Amino acid sequence: MRLKRTHNCGELTNNNNGKTVRLSGWVENYRDHGGVAFIDLNDRWGTTQIVFHPEIAGDHHKIAHTLRSQDVITIEGDVSARPEGMANDRLPTGEIEVYIKDLELRLGKHQFLCDNKESLADIALLPFIRQFAKVERQWYLQSPYPKVKSWLNRYLQSTMFTKVMAKYPVWTPTSPKTLFDIG
Repeated sequence: MRLKRTHNCGELTNNNNGKTVRLSGWVENYRDHGGVAFIDLNDRWGTTQIVFHPEIAGDHHKIAHTLRSQDVITIEGDVSARPEGMANDRLPTGEIEVYIKDLELRLGKHQFLCDNKESLADIALLPFIRQFAKVERQWYLQSPYPKVKSWLNRYLQSTMFTKVMAKYPVWTPTSPKTLFDIG
């Protein structure tokens, strides 16, 4: 099933209680409390707690135990108010949690960001990831993002990429001239 986001991870509140939502983001934390698994799902807008209850999540409950920090996923689930005294005042979404019904792994399941074929998302993000990987080389090499590294390496080694990028070297602050030289 191709899940598309209906909300971001920073906007759900008690006003969404009882609604079915789809969220996309990366796993920040994983916790298991007596057989019920919890993850914090992040995107650029915030964090939402996702609940993998064995009676509701079905087979996805087993997958929850394999999720690691920075895994990219899309989930579908029902928004529910947290039990009395369990709200997290540090989060705008701290009054709710989402009980998962469906899960789709990204970058673990697909060769590219959204599918097994290249999409506009891949092309749009590529220059930023490439530049970051070159400028912060040591940090990037030590970072815990093996799937992103694999994705980037596929591009860096492709014939198309090497032909296009041969014209434009990586920009650095000490580069003598830029593509859009205003001087």
